[in-house]
Amino acid sequence: MGLMRGLRKLNLAPIEWLIIVALAGMILALAVAEYSGSHARHRDSQRKDDLQLIQTKVTAYYALYARYPLNLSVLSDLPVSACRDPRGRGTCSQPDYTYKAFKGGTPVTPASSANCDNQTTNCDSYSLYTTAMETLPNPYVLSPQP
Repeated sequence: MGLMRGLRKLNLAPIEWLIIVALAGMILALAVAEYSGSHARHRDSQRKDDLQLIQTKVTAYYALYARYPLNLSVLSDLPVSACRDPRGRGTCSQPDYTYKAFKGGTPVTPASSANCDNQTTNCDSYSLYTTAMETLPNPYVLSPQP
């Protein structure tokens, strides 16, 4: 009751109260927008970290076998969480991120089709990307490390 009594003593006209409420609403809207933007940046950072971890594991596989894996499920030491988008439900056998292996000489783009089998044709390159970035351009693509 003390607050209401104190506010009544201000003797503000209804239009002045309306301006105060409108300003408070705008400040609140800006705070909410900044809060959700920071969450989107954090999820994008998680996606980049996941893709970099996958890239590291794929490169280690290449160092051992002189070819890239056909899919991510053959990477036994890859944590399932790395195959899952922050808002997804993926697994390493069905990841939320896209991984494709290619034979040598194939243009490596997100639109290219995987065309090697590691039996008759070794996988000499790959494409690893996501189209789920919220604050960065899509698709976000990682290329093989030299």
